[in-house]
Amino acid sequence: MESTLAFLRDTLGLVPRPVQGLNSMEKVAWVCDSEGHAVLHIVRADIPNAPGEPVPDAPPFGSGAIHHVALNCSDHNEMRERIVASGVHFRERHVTSLGLRQLFVEDPAGILYELNFSDE
Repeated sequence: MESTLAFLRDTLGLVPRPVQGLNSMEKVAWVCDSEGHAVLHIVRADIPNAPGEPVPDAPPFGSGAIHHVALNCSDHNEMRERIVASGVHFRERHVTSLGLRQLFVEDPAGILYELNFSDE
């Protein structure tokens, strides 16, 4: 959890915040954009969503049941420079037919993020 939140903060420039009523982000957190809008709700895999809900004996690594998380972003060049400076491996794709530039990067838990930027 800590390394994922640090990645989202330091590499992607997002802002992790405690969920209302909690002081810690050890088990659950909101991740906000630069304007303070929550864009992700991050919860450790060993935390039940409801009382009595079973949790896995060993939390899965990586994206598990989903392939990736896609985010609409702005300022492709700034984000690319930020990722390069962090030393994190990434892939790029330019879909000219859609006017879309994409950066693909994994967080320390192996979750793949697709960062989408309009050419406009």
